[in-house]
Amino acid sequence: MHMGSFESQYVQHLLQTDSSFVLLRSRSAHLTISFLYTQFRKSNIQVIASDELEISLAAFLKEHDSEENLLEDDFAESDMLSSLHETLDLQLRARKYIQNWCSDEKGYIRRYYNKENVPVVELTPAIERLFTFLEEAEPKSFVGTESRFLTILHQLRELNQNINENVEFTMEDDYRN
Repeated sequence: MHMGSFESQYVQHLLQTDSSFVLLRSRSAHLTISFLYTQFRKSNIQVIASDELEISLAAFLKEHDSEENLLEDDFAESDMLSSLHETLDLQLRARKYIQNWCSDEKGYIRRYYNKENVPVVELTPAIERLFTFLEEAEPKSFVGTESRFLTILHQLRELNQNINENVEFTMEDDYRN
């Protein structure tokens, strides 16, 4: 199997192992994508301190409390601790979710230590590609721009048709009237 091949075995392997497809198949895809997109792409940040990401995720979880069970379901799929909501506080749950997202099984983000020996997190290339795909898939609104362009073009044509090339004649005509 090589890159660019769309034979069924390659596609099946890609669908099962690529982090972006793993994320899209998860029950919590909408939550995870929304959170990670906001933290990295929307904020235009490449790398974020792991502690800062945990704090942001805890706040996000608080806002989406009714859907957190979907994140827990993703834990059950990976044989990790389930029913986190009942047993752990918000900050610790956020840390566990981030650890899950860093796992080899998920691979949405990766955690490493920077030069100052501080744990930081960044998106994996697969998730970066997913975000690029989602941005390109977003419907674009050209109607307003196109109609404004056509209006300007129409006005320029009218202006061109109504301009008299003999400026002196036009000025003299205006004075006579």
